[in-house]
Amino acid sequence: VQGIRFANTMAKGIEVINSDNVVVDGCEFTDIGGKALGISGSMNCGIQNSSIHDIASQAISIVSCGDLQTLTPSNCFISNNLIELACQKDVSKYCVDINGCVGVTVSHNEIHDVPVWGIVYNESNDILIEYNNLYKMCYSGGDCGAIYCGRNWTTRGNVVRYNYIHDCIGTEMMGVYLDDLHSSTEVYGNVFQKIQYACRIGGGRDNKFMNNIIVDCMFAILTDNRGMNDNLDWTQEGGYVYNMLMAVPYKEGIWAEKYPELVNILEDDPEMPKRNIIKNNVQYLSSGRIQEYGGLLSNGAALNEDVVKYGTVENNITLDGTSSFVNYALNDFTVYECSELKTRLPEFEIIPFKEIGRQDYTLGDNYSKNGEEGGVKQALKALMMPLN
Repeated sequence: VQGIRFANTMAKGIEVINSDNVVVDGCEFTDIGGKALGISGSMNCGIQNSSIHDIASQAISIVSCGDLQTLTPSNCFISNNLIELACQKDVSKYCVDINGCVGVTVSHNEIHDVPVWGIVYNESNDILIEYNNLYKMCYSGGDCGAIYCGRNWTTRGNVVRYNYIHDCIGTEMMGVYLDDLHSSTEVYGNVFQKIQYACRIGGGRDNKFMNNIIVDCMFAILTDNRGMNDNLDWTQEGGYVYNMLMAVPYKEGIWAEKYPELVNILEDDPEMPKRNIIKNNVQYLSSGRIQEYGGLLSNGAALNEDVVKYGTVENNITLDGTSSFVNYALNDFTVYECSELKTRLPEFEIIPFKEIGRQDYTLGDNYSKNGEEGGVKQALKALMMPLN
């Protein structure tokens, strides 16, 4: 489905159900009352090089794609799109919603001016979220994240890397929010700037927060041991997190092979925040310093002592200035090889900052990559006349 403008409807833009190899390429979605694109029960489907803007509800949902029982990947994708002004009316939704999926890639998108959660991947495994530019979101409410997942031990194998998350100031707004015992997401090589919390780990285990840059944020990281709260029954028989565990064959086959930490989880103090790693992160002008885990972060909360006791918190540094970055004033956080950062933290991997965000592309052979506007807007301007 290529080069089409979908506009002016109270319904959905496109819905793909139980399909294989359906690709939406170089399309525009605007003034839509429902979601722009929904994909469910499908394989090898996705959207690329498209513009989604001025949407009342969700921009994109990918639901039940791939097989969670066998961990068969769907190979679905959301790539190189501009998504702006989504969820303008229905603020109970997520802008990009991945639910009950295996093997979805979300890469090189620019998402901004969204009043709610940006990218959510609940009850999904082996999700890769990389090279996205996310900003100005989560301003309509509190306790939300630009990238979010929550309340499940079995949502594993997920990676959030090389994203630039910035300029999001809300009430309890997190760049990456691993909520309510969520476990086993690797947050690696991201840049967080001008947001409240770069990352929040809400009592889960086996999460990694490594090699990230935190600049001018209110707080670097917040962790807790909420699973140990006697008022919560999530981990007990009949509780939500317990039920999610029972829904998958976690003790056998491919599950036991890929996620050995799950096999004996019920005998391994499941309420405790074990084996989290917070390591090799760099911050500048951010409060609540990572390494000072005994210090106050916010509202009486600290980097929880159980997270430190049962995990790894080490080699996190605070820079004295901005000389480590190619151009701090113009928000280029590429790190110089010969810099204070690399001298103090030699194992830090330089983040491919210039590769983050949308990339130029061509739609067919007749449109240049080098036009003044480039990317989605250039192709759409050449192909489509506005609707009257």
